Amino acid sequence: MSFEVFDTFAEKYEGWYRKNAVLAENEVRLLKRFYFGHPSLEIGVGTGFFAYHLRIDLGVDLALNALRIAKRRVEVIAADASRLPFKDKSIDSSLFAVTLCFLERPEGAVKELKRVMKPHGKVVVCIVPKESTWGKYYEAKESIFYKVAHFFTVMGVINLFKSKEFSYVKALGTLSFKPWQNPIVEEPKLWTHGYDLGFVCIEFMT
Repeated sequence: MSFEVFDTFAEKYEGWYRKNAVLAENEVRLLKRFYFGHPSLEIGVGTGFFAYHLRIDLGVDLALNALRIAKRRVEVIAADASRLPFKDKSIDSSLFAVTLCFLERPEGAVKELKRVMKPHGKVVVCIVPKESTWGKYYEAKESIFYKVAHFFTVMGVINLFKSKEFSYVKALGTLSFKPWQNPIVEEPKLWTHGYDLGFVCIEFMT
């Protein structure tokens, strides 16, 4: 199971944000372009890095060691994305930050999310696009994390959420430089077909 990797190597995963501070800063800059209403939820909260910076109310994950780190930053619950412990139509906004590619049943998770989201609620889904230089780099790299990932294309995510009756709003991206180049802090860009960006966030409405 993918979550077991994050459970076993929680400290190593947390260390990625320190080691790759410029990448992390660009990703946070991008996510701050989206407004998260309350109550807000991050699915696959990991160690809570994004939830903390975005002031998200609650995070769920199955990696218990990651949750032990996350609870210093955000309220957390150990839960499966396909069986969320929330009432129907109770969540205003949700975030999947590089989570979808690690889920065993992404379709089930999206269907379950639709159940708990309020009408006109917002969902932001961030991925490393399969078609991007960064996606190809991570797929080829012997990473303990990404070797268990199933990468999505941007259009693959859009089509998945539209199939569960979410409405596509827009997509923004960052990391226009290549993995082997010196990282720089940059402003987010509007994603369009053929644009090679290594971290893309896609907004949907219920």
